[in-house]
Amino acid sequence: MGKPQKRSRALDYLKDATKEIKEREEAEFESRGGGGDDDDWGEFEEHAVALDGAAGPILGEGDTDDEGEQGEEAPKKKKKKKMKACNADGWWGHSRSFVQCEDAEAQVNFLMKATVSVDGEEDALAFPEETMAGVGKFLRGEGEARDVMDLPRALKELVPDWPGNLKGEVSKKDLKKQNGGGASAASAAKKGVRVLVLCNSAQRCVEVSKALSDFKQPVGKFYAKHSHVPEQLRLIKDKDPRVCVGAPARCSTLIAKGGLKLDDLQLIVIDMHRDSKNADIFTQLPSRKDLLNLVYNDIVPKVPDVEGKILLF
Repeated sequence: MGKPQKRSRALDYLKDATKEIKEREEAEFESRGGGGDDDDWGEFEEHAVALDGAAGPILGEGDTDDEGEQGEEAPKKKKKKKMKACNADGWWGHSRSFVQCEDAEAQVNFLMKATVSVDGEEDALAFPEETMAGVGKFLRGEGEARDVMDLPRALKELVPDWPGNLKGEVSKKDLKKQNGGGASAASAAKKGVRVLVLCNSAQRCVEVSKALSDFKQPVGKFYAKHSHVPEQLRLIKDKDPRVCVGAPARCSTLIAKGGLKLDDLQLIVIDMHRDSKNADIFTQLPSRKDLLNLVYNDIVPKVPDVEGKILLF
């Protein structure tokens, strides 16, 4: 019976102490005129900081702050990226013209614009209009792009002495066409790439390679997904491909390693085909940069004469 009595006494003591504290606080409140001053508010605010663990004014019911309602931090909304609208005069515009079907001046200006967009320099190297090949030829219709099946015909017309240069052999038929075959025989005997076709993707390289079955096989396929660099270097050395199709970056690598030589290059074809997303080799900045680096750093300095050797197809 002893323990319950002690517990009862303790409860009575707590009740009396609580009542005494309450009466003392009420008397102090009344002696101050029923309100507090700035110092009292400061003490109350410090107490609130200690309880809540965060500084700042205490919000009452219905109050809000910048972070959200009732003092609670509002969830951050993810900003949606705005897609840039297609510009008709830009690299993506669906209504942009087929520059490969325009005159030489328009094509040279187009290359200048592309160069400035890459390095930002207004004094970029300008090609003379005579550099552009096949201007106004191999067209299907007004406002229509060229077709890959027209590429073999373009090579035969634009590459001098094409049987020897592109086929690497002289048949009896070719001998009659070439006035005895002297020039063809010399062209056939000399090794080296004659035509370099630059495409935007591996898939497009495959399509173009299939269209070039008329010429000396194998056609050089120089892109990352086809084979590794050592295999491609071996192909150049052993098979002597006259017509090569590839991506600009891989061709630059093969040139730097001394495998792809351009001393006897007759034609550079820049494939302007647009894919299902309306993109061509100039649309994306990385491919545009790779292409122009190849043209300005590897082709122009190493090809003896680029006049009439760049074809936008």
